[in-house]
Amino acid sequence: MLTYLFTQKRCGSGFEMSLFLATMGFLVAQEPTAKIEDLPRSPHLAMHHLMSQFEIKPGFTLELVASEPLVVDPVAMCFDEYGDAFVVEMIGYSERRHERLGQIRRLSDTDGDGVMDASVIYADSLAWPTAVACYSGGVFVGTTPDILYLKDLDGDGVADLTQKVFTGFAASSAPFGQRQLNMQAMLNSFHWGPDNRIHGATGLSGGRIV
Repeated sequence: MLTYLFTQKRCGSGFEMSLFLATMGFLVAQEPTAKIEDLPRSPHLAMHHLMSQFEIKPGFTLELVASEPLVVDPVAMCFDEYGDAFVVEMIGYSERRHERLGQIRRLSDTDGDGVMDASVIYADSLAWPTAVACYSGGVFVGTTPDILYLKDLDGDGVADLTQKVFTGFAASSAPFGQRQLNMQAMLNSFHWGPDNRIHGATGLSGGRIV
């Protein structure tokens, strides 16, 4: 429903002022509530059946290297000089200030068949890990608001050294500041560049880096 009001008023200087007002109202029908049992369901596929659902361009092949339960919720990955994969697991996608659910998992192919068969939690209790890059026997990890360097010093497969390299990413965002932290635009995507440096993206959250 639309209602219009149009008036004119002539001022002493000869200037004519017009005023146009509009009010708008809507009649909104209540949307029906869907029953969860009526919603469409995609059937669960075993991993060996899932591979057949991909469309691969000629000249390329797709092989399964690792899957659950060896790794869960992966968001980033890198390989070291031994062929081990370091995978960022962003478990739970938590936006809560005090929850530190993320972890780094190290996957290894112990029998040389090209498929990962060993899995070790390299580091855990990380807040929002989103990036990883191998360097000098360890890994740089992006875990807002920090970039950490982690390294296994005693050879047990678990990081013993944790060194904060940079901090201040998303420093003005909650829970580190006043603005709401954007979970889709945090520090991410570490990659070695042709200039022999590690490059990353800060997303939209910016920061004050020290």
